Amino acid sequence: MYAYSLPYEVLPIVPPPSNNADKPKSAAVKRVRTQYTSEQLMQLEGEFDKGNYLNRTSRIRLSQELKLTEKQIKVWFQNRRMKNKKENSALGDRNVSSSHSFYRGNGDNNPYASNRLPQIIPHVRPI
Repeated sequence: MYAYSLPYEVLPIVPPPSNNADKPKSAAVKRVRTQYTSEQLMQLEGEFDKGNYLNRTSRIRLSQELKLTEKQIKVWFQNRRMKNKKENSALGDRNVSSSHSFYRGNGDNNPYASNRLPQIIPHVRPI
């Protein structure tokens, strides 16, 4: 063998330790999804029908009555407002498309879907 020394130290490649110390603690504990009872849902929907937003006093009262946290009540209302918004926008999209339904069919009424060639008008020069 050759007798020489390297100008640097050779270290073995070692994988990093696989402990959970570098993972965030929130990833370790996953919260379970809240399952609302039919009575809770009826009361929440009833409150939502009165108004899309709850003040803090109503939220505290409702959380005590339904045995839920204020945060659960708040998040339910946020999710319900988003559901309402999606339903209204989907309904609006259907109304727009149905108002243009006369353009469907064989294309006779649709000026953009005509299979006919444009009418050629001869050019007439003035005298």
